[in-house]
Amino acid sequence: MQEILPLLLNGGDLTPIQTIPNWDRVPWLEEKRLAVIADTLTAPRAMVTHFPFRLMPPSFHASKAKVIYVMRNPKDILVSSFYFHQMAEFLDDPGTFDEFIEKFLDGNVMFGKWTDHVKGWRSAELGDRILFITYEEMCQHDNDPKHTARATKEWLRKKHFKVLEWPSQSPGLNPIENLWRELKVCVAQRQPQNITALEEICMEEWAKIPATDLPAALRQMSDFLGRNPSEGTIQKIAQNCTFKTMKTNRMSNFSLVPKKYMNPEKSPFLRKGVPGDWKIHFSSEQLAIFTSAIRKELQSESFTLPYNLD
Repeated sequence: MQEILPLLLNGGDLTPIQTIPNWDRVPWLEEKRLAVIADTLTAPRAMVTHFPFRLMPPSFHASKAKVIYVMRNPKDILVSSFYFHQMAEFLDDPGTFDEFIEKFLDGNVMFGKWTDHVKGWRSAELGDRILFITYEEMCQHDNDPKHTARATKEWLRKKHFKVLEWPSQSPGLNPIENLWRELKVCVAQRQPQNITALEEICMEEWAKIPATDLPAALRQMSDFLGRNPSEGTIQKIAQNCTFKTMKTNRMSNFSLVPKKYMNPEKSPFLRKGVPGDWKIHFSSEQLAIFTSAIRKELQSESFTLPYNLD
């Protein structure tokens, strides 16, 4: 959001993301220096936070501020947080992965339990002031028989995936086919020797492919923010907000932060950025414990998660 929002709000001008550190162009609400930075920003101002809804300041509730709430698979959040705790010198050592899972589920991490965070914002009575965005919000595929089989449709329904309708005989309309070919070529060149290596290489190569769904998400956010950028501007923003681009941008990758606060030698701030990285970290036993705890916490909620917790 620290990359996307300035570009959406100023018509795609790259100057802010190329010249201003992200913590100054889109400051954190939880920072002590917020008051000083906020006064230097021109309207409409963009800010970010990890705050649960219950900690939002009174000024927020009295305002007309809009919220874009970004959800992510909790298993990927846990993995990302585990590595962040390793590199952030101002945080406690995460311990072993087993120990960190326990801390995460108990809420003994910054900003508390993930389930409480989601429940708080999902139940917030903000009307049209809030937009929920997820990585896994929409699944798009063609009418290949394996996609339209009864078992496949039933699985997608149970897992709450939204699927776009396609005309019959339509595999050529699906741009994902080009990505599958690109992925297969890249993976074959690295010659994985076993299943574990194959999975790791697939995820690494997938992360290198520019995100093709980002323009659609940008259009959705633009509408929500009352902006109407041209298609060229949308594509320009998307290109400059890919994980690969941000990772090389010194104004965005936190490389300007002194090592005494964030040590990239322990783990880079922008590590992988690929959904599903949890699969190479969780054991079957850890996964069972994690999913059971999350389900128990959310069992009485009226909303459903757009993730497969298994």
